Amino acid sequence: MRGVKGVRNALWVSTRVERTDDEIKSDIRDRFESDSWINGRLINIDVEDGAVALSGAVGSLRERNRARLDAMVTGVRFVDDKDLAVKPSLRVPERGRAYPVRNPEQVIRAITDAFRDDPRVSRFHLNVDMPALGVVVLSGIVDTPEARRAAVQDAENTVGVSRVKNKIAVRPPDAPSDAQLANTIRNALRGDPYLRGSQITISVNNGVVYLSGTADRPDMIDRINEIVSRIDGVVDINYDIEKEHHQSSLSIEEEKRSRVILSPSPYCLPKAP
Repeated sequence: MRGVKGVRNALWVSTRVERTDDEIKSDIRDRFESDSWINGRLINIDVEDGAVALSGAVGSLRERNRARLDAMVTGVRFVDDKDLAVKPSLRVPERGRAYPVRNPEQVIRAITDAFRDDPRVSRFHLNVDMPALGVVVLSGIVDTPEARRAAVQDAENTVGVSRVKNKIAVRPPDAPSDAQLANTIRNALRGDPYLRGSQITISVNNGVVYLSGTADRPDMIDRINEIVSRIDGVVDINYDIEKEHHQSSLSIEEEKRSRVILSPSPYCLPKAP
Protein backbone atom coordinates (compact mmCIF):
# COMPACT_ATOMS: atom_id res chain seq x y z
CA MET A 1 0.00 0.00 0.00
CA ARG A 2 1.11 3.57 -0.62
CA GLY A 3 3.08 4.91 2.32
CA VAL A 4 4.47 1.54 3.44
CA LYS A 5 8.30 1.55 3.54
CA GLY A 6 8.83 -2.06 4.53
CA VAL A 7 7.21 -5.22 5.82
CA ARG A 8 8.63 -7.50 8.48
CA ASN A 9 7.13 -10.96 8.14
CA ALA A 10 6.97 -12.67 11.54
CA LEU A 11 4.03 -14.92 10.66
CA TRP A 12 4.16 -18.62 11.37
CA VAL A 13 1.84 -21.19 9.86
CA SER A 14 -0.45 -22.92 12.33
CA THR A 15 -2.00 -25.94 10.66
CA ARG A 16 -5.14 -27.64 11.86
CA VAL A 17 -4.06 -30.93 10.30
CA GLU A 18 -1.60 -32.99 12.31
CA ARG A 19 0.68 -35.00 10.05
CA THR A 20 3.81 -37.02 10.72
CA ASP A 21 7.15 -35.91 9.33
CA ASP A 22 7.27 -39.05 7.18
CA GLU A 23 3.88 -38.21 5.62
CA ILE A 24 5.02 -34.67 4.85
CA LYS A 25 8.30 -35.88 3.36
CA SER A 26 6.50 -38.42 1.16
CA ASP A 27 4.09 -35.74 -0.09
CA ILE A 28 6.92 -33.37 -0.94
CA ARG A 29 8.78 -36.11 -2.81
CA ASP A 30 5.63 -36.85 -4.82
CA ARG A 31 5.24 -33.14 -5.63
CA PHE A 32 8.84 -32.96 -6.84
CA GLU A 33 8.37 -35.99 -9.08
CA SER A 34 5.18 -34.49 -10.54
CA ASP A 35 6.63 -31.03 -11.23
CA SER A 36 7.90 -30.67 -14.79
CA TRP A 37 10.03 -27.62 -13.92
CA ILE A 38 12.47 -29.19 -11.46
CA ASN A 39 14.63 -32.30 -11.10
CA GLY A 40 13.60 -33.51 -7.67
CA ARG A 41 16.16 -36.32 -7.70
CA LEU A 42 18.87 -33.74 -6.95
CA ILE A 43 17.06 -32.30 -3.91
CA ASN A 44 17.35 -33.69 -0.38
CA ILE A 45 14.40 -33.33 1.99
CA ASP A 46 14.60 -33.25 5.79
CA VAL A 47 11.53 -32.74 7.98
CA GLU A 48 11.44 -32.20 11.74
CA ASP A 49 8.26 -31.23 13.58
CA GLY A 50 6.76 -29.84 10.38
CA ALA A 51 9.85 -27.78 9.53
CA VAL A 52 11.23 -28.62 6.09
CA ALA A 53 14.88 -28.18 5.10
CA LEU A 54 15.85 -28.52 1.45
CA SER A 55 19.44 -29.15 0.35
CA GLY A 56 21.23 -30.29 -2.78
CA ALA A 57 21.27 -28.41 -6.05
CA VAL A 58 19.02 -26.98 -8.77
CA GLY A 59 19.77 -25.34 -12.10
CA SER A 60 18.31 -21.87 -11.56
CA LEU A 61 16.79 -19.50 -9.05
CA ARG A 62 13.41 -20.19 -10.63
CA GLU A 63 13.82 -23.93 -9.95
CA ARG A 64 14.77 -23.23 -6.33
CA ASN A 65 11.71 -21.02 -5.89
CA ARG A 66 9.58 -23.71 -7.49
CA ALA A 67 10.99 -26.37 -5.15
CA ARG A 68 10.21 -24.15 -2.16
CA LEU A 69 6.60 -23.78 -3.30
CA ASP A 70 6.26 -27.52 -3.92
CA ALA A 71 7.47 -28.20 -0.38
CA MET A 72 4.61 -26.20 1.15
CA VAL A 73 2.28 -29.16 1.51
CA THR A 74 -0.37 -29.61 4.20
CA GLY A 75 1.19 -29.79 7.66
CA VAL A 76 4.33 -27.76 6.87
CA ARG A 77 5.10 -24.85 9.22
CA PHE A 78 7.95 -23.32 7.23
CA VAL A 79 10.48 -24.18 4.52
CA ASP A 80 14.21 -23.45 4.67
CA ASP A 81 15.96 -23.56 1.27
CA LYS A 82 19.21 -21.77 2.16
CA ASP A 83 21.23 -24.97 1.56
CA LEU A 84 19.69 -25.57 -1.88
CA ALA A 85 22.47 -24.41 -4.20
CA VAL A 86 21.92 -22.95 -7.67
CA LYS A 87 24.17 -24.51 -10.33
CA PRO A 88 23.33 -23.38 -13.90
CA SER A 89 24.90 -26.54 -15.36
CA LEU A 90 22.03 -28.52 -13.82
CA ARG A 91 19.26 -26.50 -15.50
CA VAL A 92 16.27 -28.69 -16.36
CA PRO A 93 16.12 -29.36 -20.14
CA GLU A 94 13.14 -28.55 -22.32
CA ARG A 95 9.95 -29.48 -20.57
CA GLY A 96 9.04 -33.15 -20.80
CA ARG A 97 12.29 -34.51 -22.24
CA ALA A 98 13.74 -35.81 -19.01
CA TYR A 99 10.58 -37.41 -17.62
CA PRO A 100 9.01 -40.85 -18.09
CA VAL A 101 5.59 -41.20 -19.68
CA ARG A 102 2.79 -41.33 -17.11
CA ASN A 103 -0.55 -43.03 -17.47
CA PRO A 104 -3.78 -41.00 -17.07
CA GLU A 105 -4.41 -42.26 -13.53
CA GLN A 106 -0.99 -41.07 -12.37
CA VAL A 107 -1.42 -37.66 -13.99
CA ILE A 108 -4.91 -37.13 -12.57
CA ARG A 109 -3.75 -38.16 -9.10
CA ALA A 110 -0.80 -35.74 -9.29
CA ILE A 111 -3.10 -32.86 -10.28
CA THR A 112 -5.66 -33.57 -7.56
CA ASP A 113 -2.82 -33.75 -5.01
CA ALA A 114 -1.57 -30.36 -6.24
CA PHE A 115 -5.09 -28.93 -5.84
CA ARG A 116 -5.29 -30.29 -2.32
CA ASP A 117 -2.03 -28.62 -1.29
CA ASP A 118 -2.68 -25.30 -3.04
CA PRO A 119 -4.53 -22.99 -0.59
CA ARG A 120 -5.88 -20.97 -3.52
CA VAL A 121 -7.71 -24.05 -4.83
CA SER A 122 -8.09 -26.58 -2.01
CA ARG A 123 -11.50 -25.38 -0.77
CA PHE A 124 -13.15 -26.00 -4.15
CA HIS A 125 -14.33 -29.29 -5.61
CA LEU A 126 -12.79 -29.45 -9.07
CA ASN A 127 -13.02 -32.29 -11.57
CA VAL A 128 -10.03 -33.53 -13.54
CA ASP A 129 -10.39 -35.66 -16.67
CA MET A 130 -7.87 -36.86 -19.25
CA PRO A 131 -9.72 -37.81 -22.46
CA ALA A 132 -6.51 -38.06 -24.52
CA LEU A 133 -2.82 -38.51 -23.81
CA GLY A 134 -1.43 -35.27 -22.40
CA VAL A 135 -4.78 -33.44 -22.59
CA VAL A 136 -6.41 -32.49 -19.28
CA VAL A 137 -9.92 -31.09 -18.85
CA LEU A 138 -10.71 -29.11 -15.69
CA SER A 139 -14.28 -28.37 -14.61
CA GLY A 140 -16.10 -27.17 -11.52
CA ILE A 141 -16.89 -23.87 -9.84
CA VAL A 142 -14.63 -21.36 -8.05
CA ASP A 143 -15.38 -17.89 -6.70
CA THR A 144 -12.51 -15.83 -8.19
CA PRO A 145 -10.53 -15.69 -11.45
CA GLU A 146 -7.38 -16.08 -9.34
CA ALA A 147 -8.52 -19.52 -8.16
CA ARG A 148 -9.34 -20.54 -11.73
CA ARG A 149 -5.94 -19.37 -12.96
CA ALA A 150 -4.19 -21.17 -10.08
CA ALA A 151 -5.93 -24.45 -10.93
CA VAL A 152 -4.81 -24.20 -14.56
CA GLN A 153 -1.27 -23.37 -13.47
CA ASP A 154 -1.17 -26.40 -11.14
CA ALA A 155 -2.29 -28.66 -13.98
CA GLU A 156 0.13 -27.17 -16.53
CA ASN A 157 3.06 -27.69 -14.15
CA THR A 158 2.36 -31.42 -13.83
CA VAL A 159 4.49 -34.00 -15.62
CA GLY A 160 2.53 -35.67 -18.42
CA VAL A 161 0.35 -32.64 -19.23
CA SER A 162 0.82 -30.95 -22.60
CA ARG A 163 -2.52 -29.12 -22.85
CA VAL A 164 -5.19 -27.92 -20.39
CA LYS A 165 -8.81 -27.29 -21.37
CA ASN A 166 -10.26 -24.93 -18.79
CA LYS A 167 -14.00 -25.36 -18.20
CA ILE A 168 -13.96 -23.98 -14.66
CA ALA A 169 -16.73 -21.45 -14.02
CA VAL A 170 -16.37 -18.40 -11.75
CA ARG A 171 -19.38 -17.70 -9.54
CA PRO A 172 -18.88 -15.25 -6.65
CA PRO A 173 -20.95 -16.26 -3.58
CA ASP A 174 -22.31 -12.78 -2.80
CA ALA A 175 -21.75 -10.69 -5.88
CA PRO A 176 -21.67 -6.91 -5.33
CA SER A 177 -23.30 -4.56 -7.81
CA ASP A 178 -21.30 -3.55 -10.86
CA ALA A 179 -20.92 -0.03 -9.46
CA GLN A 180 -19.66 -1.31 -6.10
CA LEU A 181 -17.24 -3.67 -7.83
CA ALA A 182 -15.87 -0.93 -10.06
CA ASN A 183 -15.32 1.32 -7.06
CA THR A 184 -13.52 -1.45 -5.15
CA ILE A 185 -11.23 -2.13 -8.11
CA ARG A 186 -10.53 1.58 -8.58
CA ASN A 187 -9.52 2.00 -4.93
CA ALA A 188 -7.35 -1.13 -5.01
CA LEU A 189 -5.42 0.06 -8.06
CA ARG A 190 -5.01 3.59 -6.72
CA GLY A 191 -3.61 2.24 -3.46
CA ASP A 192 -0.84 0.23 -5.12
CA PRO A 193 2.41 2.25 -5.40
CA TYR A 194 3.70 -0.11 -8.09
CA LEU A 195 1.03 1.19 -10.48
CA ARG A 196 1.95 4.87 -10.32
CA GLY A 197 1.95 6.30 -13.82
CA SER A 198 -0.76 4.03 -15.15
CA GLN A 199 -3.97 5.54 -16.49
CA ILE A 200 -6.67 2.89 -16.28
CA THR A 201 -10.38 3.23 -17.02
CA ILE A 202 -12.62 0.66 -15.33
CA SER A 203 -16.07 -0.56 -16.28
CA VAL A 204 -18.02 -3.60 -15.08
CA ASN A 205 -20.91 -5.49 -16.65
CA ASN A 206 -22.42 -8.44 -14.76
CA GLY A 207 -19.13 -9.05 -12.93
CA VAL A 208 -17.01 -8.92 -16.09
CA VAL A 209 -14.34 -6.24 -15.72
CA TYR A 210 -13.22 -4.16 -18.69
CA LEU A 211 -9.91 -2.30 -18.31
CA SER A 212 -8.56 0.21 -20.79
CA GLY A 213 -5.90 2.92 -20.81
CA THR A 214 -2.10 3.00 -20.71
CA ALA A 215 0.66 1.51 -18.56
CA ASP A 216 4.26 2.68 -18.34
CA ARG A 217 5.70 -0.85 -18.27
CA PRO A 218 4.50 -4.24 -19.54
CA ASP A 219 4.81 -5.81 -16.08
CA MET A 220 2.22 -3.32 -14.78
CA ILE A 221 -0.42 -5.30 -16.64
CA ASP A 222 0.57 -8.45 -14.73
CA ARG A 223 0.27 -6.51 -11.49
CA ILE A 224 -3.16 -5.14 -12.43
CA ASN A 225 -4.35 -8.64 -13.27
CA GLU A 226 -3.03 -9.96 -9.96
CA ILE A 227 -4.90 -7.31 -7.97
CA VAL A 228 -8.19 -7.39 -9.86
CA SER A 229 -8.44 -11.17 -10.03
CA ARG A 230 -8.37 -11.39 -6.22
CA ILE A 231 -11.34 -9.09 -5.69
CA ASP A 232 -14.60 -10.78 -4.71
CA GLY A 233 -17.25 -10.47 -7.39
CA VAL A 234 -14.93 -10.46 -10.41
CA VAL A 235 -16.00 -13.09 -12.94
CA ASP A 236 -13.63 -12.32 -15.82
CA ILE A 237 -11.21 -9.62 -16.96
CA ASN A 238 -10.86 -8.06 -20.42
CA TYR A 239 -7.95 -5.80 -21.32
CA ASP A 240 -7.38 -2.97 -23.75
CA ILE A 241 -4.30 -1.48 -22.12
CA GLU A 242 -1.57 0.09 -24.24
CA LYS A 243 2.05 -0.21 -23.18
CA GLU A 244 3.94 3.07 -23.40
CA HIS A 245 7.42 2.47 -24.76
CA HIS A 246 9.73 4.08 -22.25
CA GLN A 247 13.30 2.95 -21.76
CA SER A 248 13.26 -0.46 -20.06
CA SER A 249 15.66 -3.23 -19.15
CA LEU A 250 15.17 -6.68 -20.63
CA SER A 251 17.02 -8.23 -17.71
CA ILE A 252 14.57 -6.67 -15.26
CA GLU A 253 11.61 -7.99 -17.23
CA GLU A 254 13.13 -11.47 -17.41
CA GLU A 255 13.77 -11.40 -13.67
CA LYS A 256 10.20 -10.28 -13.11
CA ARG A 257 8.85 -13.19 -15.10
CA SER A 258 11.12 -15.66 -13.33
CA ARG A 259 9.62 -14.49 -10.04
CA VAL A 260 5.97 -14.77 -11.10
CA ILE A 261 5.57 -17.92 -9.01
CA LEU A 262 6.61 -15.89 -5.98
CA SER A 263 3.72 -13.43 -6.12
CA PRO A 264 2.79 -12.57 -2.52
CA SER A 265 -0.05 -14.90 -1.82
CA PRO A 266 -1.29 -17.61 0.50
CA TYR A 267 1.92 -19.41 -0.48
CA CYS A 268 4.21 -16.94 1.34
CA LEU A 269 5.84 -18.46 4.39
CA PRO A 270 8.69 -17.14 6.52
CA LYS A 271 11.99 -18.92 6.37
CA ALA A 272 13.36 -20.67 9.42
CA PRO A 273 15.00 -18.34 11.92
